[in-house]
Formats: sequence, C-alpha cells, structure tokens
Amino acid sequence: MRARNSFSLMKTIVALVDFSDVTAKVLQQAKTLAEAFHSHVILLHGLERRAVVVDMGVASPTILQDLTPEDIAEDTAKLLKMTGPVTDAGINLTIRQLPDSTVESIVEEAERLKADMIIVGSHHHGAFYNLIVESVTSGVLKHAACPVLVVPND
Repeated sequence: MRARNSFSLMKTIVALVDFSDVTAKVLQQAKTLAEAFHSHVILLHGLERRAVVVDMGVASPTILQDLTPEDIAEDTAKLLKMTGPVTDAGINLTIRQLPDSTVESIVEEAERLKADMIIVGSHHHGAFYNLIVESVTSGVLKHAACPVLVVPND
C-alpha cells in the first residue's frame, strides 16, 4: 500500500488578494500549485471600507465609509480581470468577497471553505509597524488551521 502525503489531498487553495503589487505573485503561486495538485482555487478578497476626510478646517477627521454597491462592483470587476491566467489554464476558480478583511474573518472563511492551503502575500513593513499593527499575513500565519504559503513581495 502506498502512503499518501498531505499535498495529494490539497483540493482547495485559498489565495488572499488585495490589489497590491504582490497580488500577481500570489495568483501565480496559486496557479502553479493548482496545476500540480488539480486543486480548486478560491480568490478571497476582503472589502475594505474607504477612508473619507471630513473637511472641518484644521482638525479634519478621517472616517471610514461603507462601500457602495458601485464600489463592490468595481472591486468585483478588478478581481475578474486578474483571473485570466488562472482560468485560461483550465483551473476551477471561484471569487469570494468578505465584508471586511480582519484576520478573524479571513481565518473563519478559510475554515468554512475547508481550505487545504492559504496563499498570502507579504508586505514589507518595518518592525515598528508590525509591533503596532499586526499584519494580516502574520495573523493568518498564527491562527490558520491549515498550511500557509507566504509569497514575498520582491
């Protein structure tokens, strides 16, 4: 009887995309692994509220505004546009948008989708930034129930 390694069961790959410079590399890794293991790829994109500055003179606060249906449609169009290389390779691909992009919501969604692997890009923030604001990448690494592949930006 031949032993099966855990990668032979890698049927669902969740690729986190955020329209940053590293997104193309995340998609390439998802495509490469999906081709090798005949996996289904799910592009997971957290919808982020838009920052709006309220003009009140010297102390103009910035507030976060919920996305409009037009904003969501625009993000969906961007996601569809970037899927070409993956779908052209015959890979089964699904797009999912989350109402927010918190670590908790991403990890919960990956578990709900029964992800066998999560692919996430690394943004090169400094140590001080990471001390103050936990990055999504580090949060997913700490809390995901499946393997996480981190794709470097450079």
